[in-house]
Amino acid sequence: MFEAEIQPTWREIASRWNLFERLEGRMAIDRVTYEALHKGLARESVITPQGEFALVDVAGQGLDEGMRTYAWVED
Repeated sequence: MFEAEIQPTWREIASRWNLFERLEGRMAIDRVTYEALHKGLARESVITPQGEFALVDVAGQGLDEGMRTYAWVED
C-alpha cells in the first residue's frame, strides 16, 4: 500500500530528479544482493545515495513487517 498527497509544485520538483539520466546509469546486481536488499538484510547500499530518496529501513516482525521507509539523502 502506498499513500501520497500530490503537491501543486510536483512538476517543478520532479524535473530536478533527472530520472531518465539516472536510469541510464543503473548497474546490474546479482540475485543474492537483490534478495538481501529486498529483505532488508543488507546493511550497506550498493551505491552511495546522493541527492535522492534512499531506502533507510525495512521493518522486521509484527504489523509493519516488510514496511519500507525512505528518506531524502542530500549530496
